[in-house]
Amino acid sequence: MLKEAGFQEIKIEVVAKVGAVGRAEDAATGLVQGNPVAVAIAERDPSLLPVITKAVAQAIAGRFGDTDIRAPMRAIVVQAQT
Repeated sequence: MLKEAGFQEIKIEVVAKVGAVGRAEDAATGLVQGNPVAVAIAERDPSLLPVITKAVAQAIAGRFGDTDIRAPMRAIVVQAQT
């Protein structure tokens, strides 16, 4: 698809990292409020953002613990020249 669009020297790489955060609350804030869905939630009822963030924090803490949370992350990085 990239070649058909006129791109050359195409490089595709999967980059693996470990994400780390100090507290479950911080992870939840990033996941909920750093996500485009936060806009839709705020449009319906802004008071739900902290409620949902707290519920997500509790779920994260239940699975990974309250502090020193680490999770694998991957990204597909594509580079190309025109």
